[in-house]
Amino acid sequence: MKKISILFIIGLLLISMHWYSGFSQPITNPLKNEYLKGNISYSKYLEYSVLNAYEPESVPTKYRLPEEMLPIRSGTFLMQEVKTNWNLLTPATQQKLFKYLQRRQMPYHVLSPSKQFRIHYTTTGRDAVDPTDQNKNGVPDYVEQTGIHFDYIHQLLVDSLGYQPPAPDSSGNGTAFDVYLVNLSIWYGVTYLESPVPGRQNAWSCYMEIENDYAGFPNTPDNCLRVTSAHEYFHVVQLSYAYRDEDVFFMEMCSTWMEDFAHNDVNDYLNYLPAFFNRINYPFSYVNDDFEYASCLWNHMITKKYGPDIFRQIWERIPDEKALTVISNVLPNHGTSFNQELISYGLWNYFTGSRSDTLNFYPEGNLYPEVRFMYQYNANGNDISFDAAMSKLSSVFFKITDGANQWDVGLIVTNLETPAVTPYGNYDPNDVATFSIDAVAILPEQQFWSDDVFLMNRLVRVNHHLAIRLNVDQKNDWFARAVTFYGDADYEVVQFFPMYPAGDQAQQNFIELIYPNPYIAGSSDPMKIRYVVAEEKTSELYIYSSDGRLVKTFSPASAKYDYHLIQWNGESDRGESVASGVYIAVLRIGNYIETQKFAVIRN
Repeated sequence: MKKISILFIIGLLLISMHWYSGFSQPITNPLKNEYLKGNISYSKYLEYSVLNAYEPESVPTKYRLPEEMLPIRSGTFLMQEVKTNWNLLTPATQQKLFKYLQRRQMPYHVLSPSKQFRIHYTTTGRDAVDPTDQNKNGVPDYVEQTGIHFDYIHQLLVDSLGYQPPAPDSSGNGTAFDVYLVNLSIWYGVTYLESPVPGRQNAWSCYMEIENDYAGFPNTPDNCLRVTSAHEYFHVVQLSYAYRDEDVFFMEMCSTWMEDFAHNDVNDYLNYLPAFFNRINYPFSYVNDDFEYASCLWNHMITKKYGPDIFRQIWERIPDEKALTVISNVLPNHGTSFNQELISYGLWNYFTGSRSDTLNFYPEGNLYPEVRFMYQYNANGNDISFDAAMSKLSSVFFKITDGANQWDVGLIVTNLETPAVTPYGNYDPNDVATFSIDAVAILPEQQFWSDDVFLMNRLVRVNHHLAIRLNVDQKNDWFARAVTFYGDADYEVVQFFPMYPAGDQAQQNFIELIYPNPYIAGSSDPMKIRYVVAEEKTSELYIYSSDGRLVKTFSPASAKYDYHLIQWNGESDRGESVASGVYIAVLRIGNYIETQKFAVIRN
C-alpha cells in the first residue's frame, strides 16, 4: 500500500475501473424513434400507435410494437394527444382514427352492484368477453367481476381516502360511469377525456375502455382487471381535479401506485420496474416508455414515511398549480421538502434486490431490480479519482470494492438542479451536471486519526478503510452518501456531502473549534482556531481582548465553502506577546458575526 500524506493529497491514481456509458439504452418505442428520425410523419406516428391497439393487423410489420414492450399500462394520454393534435393529422389518418374517439355502441350493458358503474359488453366478434356464466343469471362472470372491482375502487378512493367524486358521466344515459369492455390488444385500459366540467378549470368528465379478456397479459385476467380498475379509475378521479400535459408524470405515478395500494397481493407494477432501474439516472418526472409507471416507487416511499393522505392533499391543490409546484409546497407541511425526498429516493433505490432492507426501506424491495452502477472500481488499498456526468434532478450510483478487506462501498450522488425541457415537454436527461470524486485509502496508522484531520481536506471517512471527497462547483445543488456493506446484511450509511449533517449545521457559518482552551502562551505548539464557511463570501477572523481592543487580525480567507484552520502563536499584530486573560475570537462573513471566548495563560 503506497504512502499518502493525508494533508497534502495529490496525484490520485485512477485504477481498475469497470464502467458503462452512464446513460443506459433500454428498449424504446420504435415508432417514436422512426418519427424522431424523420422516417415517418407525426400523423403516421399517431396513426400506427393507435392502430397497434385497435387494429394491429393493419399496421405494417416494421411499425408493430415489439413483444418485449408489451403490454402497455395505459393508452389514456396517447389518445388525448390524438385529440389535442387532431388538426395536425392528415385526412386519411383522421378517417382511420375517428371511430376510436367515439363511444362504442355495444349490445349489452349491466349496472354494478352499487349502480355507480354501467358495464358495456358484447359476446360476439372481436370485442367478445368470455361468456362463462357460473351463476346462470344471464350476465357473463367477467362482466360481473368488472362491476365489483370498480365498486371497490370507488369506495376506496372516495369513501375511505377522501378524494372528491369524479365529475358525472356526460353520456346522457344517467349518472352511472360508463366502462366499455373492448379488445385493446396492447393496453390494459384507456380513459377518454370527453367534456370540460363547468366551473372547474382544466377538469374533465370521462368514460373508459378496458381490455375484454387480458389474454397474453403478464397476470391472471382477474388480477389484471383489479389493477386496471384501480389505475384507470384513479385517472378519472384525477381528471375531475385538473389535467395538464406537464402533470402526466404524476398522474401515472399515482395511478400505478394505487394499483398496489388497492391490491397489494397482485404486484403487477413489478413488470415496469426494469424501465426505471435501467434508467436510474434519468430526471425525476421523466415520461417515456414505462419510466413514469415505474416511478410509482417514489409514491411507495412517501406513503411509508408519511402515509397515503399526502397524495390527496396534493391533488386538492393541483387545480391551482402544476404538480411539481404543489409537491414542493405540500411536503413542508409534513416536516420535509422535495429536495429532501429526492435525496431519500436515491438512498431507497439503493436498498433493493440483494441489498434490500424491507424494514427501513421498500417493504417489497427484495422483489425489485438493483440499480445499475455508472462505474465500478476495485480499490485494492489504492486511491481512486474519477470525473463523471449525470442527469440533473436525479441520483447516480458508483461502487468501490476491496476484496482483500472484504467490504464494498456504494456511492449515491444526487443532483438537485432543474434540467432543461425538451421540445416534447420532458426534462432532458442529456442536460447533465459534472463532478469528480476522490476516494482515499486510509493507512493502518491513520485509522485512529480524528475526523477533523480528514475534514481539513474536505474528506469524510466513510469506513475504516476509505475517505471520500466530492468536488462540485455549486455546493447547494448536491448531496452524497456512502453505504458500506460488511458481509450480507450489516451496513453503514455515511453522508459525505455536504460534509456536516443536513439540518444540523448545514448552511451555517460557525467557529467549530478553539484548541487548546485555555492556551498556554509561549508553548511550542500554536493555538488552533477552526471555522466553517457555508457561503460564497470572504471570511475574516479577529481576536479582541475582553475590554474590546483589537489584538490580532488574520488575512481574509477566499470566498469558498470550506473548513478553515487558523494558527496563532499568542502575539498581537505588533508582534508583542499578549498577557494572560480572556479573549474573544470574532468571525465575520458578510453581515454575519459569530464570537467565541477563550483563555490565554502565560507562564
